[in-house]
Amino acid sequence: MRLLGFALGLSLVLVAVAVVVAVGLERSLSPDPDDRAGGDEPGSNELQDLPKLPPQVDDPREVLPEALHRRPIDYVALGDSYSAGPGLDPQRPDPVACQRSGYNWPAYLADWLDVATYRDVTCTGATTGALLGRQRRPDGTLVPPQIEALTDRTDLVTVSLGGNDNALFATLVGVCSDVADRDPDGDPCRTEFGGSGGADRALAELPVRLAVVIRRIRLAAPSAEVVVVGYPQIFPRTGTCAEISLAAGDVAWAAGLVDRVDRAMLQAAETEGVRFVDVAASGEGHDVCAPQPWVTGARSEPEASTPWHPYPLGMREVARLVTTQLTGEEVVPSGGPPQLGRGVAEANDTP
Repeated sequence: MRLLGFALGLSLVLVAVAVVVAVGLERSLSPDPDDRAGGDEPGSNELQDLPKLPPQVDDPREVLPEALHRRPIDYVALGDSYSAGPGLDPQRPDPVACQRSGYNWPAYLADWLDVATYRDVTCTGATTGALLGRQRRPDGTLVPPQIEALTDRTDLVTVSLGGNDNALFATLVGVCSDVADRDPDGDPCRTEFGGSGGADRALAELPVRLAVVIRRIRLAAPSAEVVVVGYPQIFPRTGTCAEISLAAGDVAWAAGLVDRVDRAMLQAAETEGVRFVDVAASGEGHDVCAPQPWVTGARSEPEASTPWHPYPLGMREVARLVTTQLTGEEVVPSGGPPQLGRGVAEANDTP
């Protein structure tokens, strides 16, 4: 009888552990209520309640209007870690929790456009919800809504968000790495999260969330030109390499998911009539396995970014692509740090 009771108790414990693991994996692709101290990510109901604005451009690849170049530009950068630059020196203290580099691509863009004022409120871990509500960082820091950096005097806004919604990128580089040992040559992560209840659901919601973000930006900065900037190519479309910690069969699937995030960004930009810079298409062949990668892989390297984030080269190249598309003139990076004027550097703090 004791043996039977022990076996029953052990079975219940194992079932409980399995449930906890399953719930944890499911939540990795579900909204985290602590991501926004102020509420959930934006959705279709909110979009319907916002006034539809006339398009700024007919073609998302259009250059900036000539008139903008003839006056002092007030520039605000919004976005997540692929704009902020975690791990890249120098790290700014405003706040430290955002892991924002002074040498990220928005800083280069501010330099090369010779803007008059510049505010960078990009923050590592930001979701679309962080634009409209406070963002809670792992150390407990509450970051103000990024949209608060905008004013009616803002002339130019870049925004790059979406990969962190529903923990999509965190799942790709975290959970997918953890489950790779189950089937190193197979596709355990796609099997676990690739269905309608996981990544597909997360991506289906993204275009509307991004459309709300764009419309909110335009309402908060009615004079500003808005530019959505896509993500670089992270994973190779075929094959794998030592820099990747995913199972071999999951790599092409992961590359496809990042492509789908970019397509959601383009769809939202087209719907709302603003510009879009397709970084992945222009930077094809610079994934983590490439001879000249723009993004680090799973291993941390001295003087490089946090794993799975842009190298200094990647930051300069993204800035080059954005500047070239917005001005219509090819930019050749010098390789040096951003050269911001004194007034611009002082305005580089959050309000």
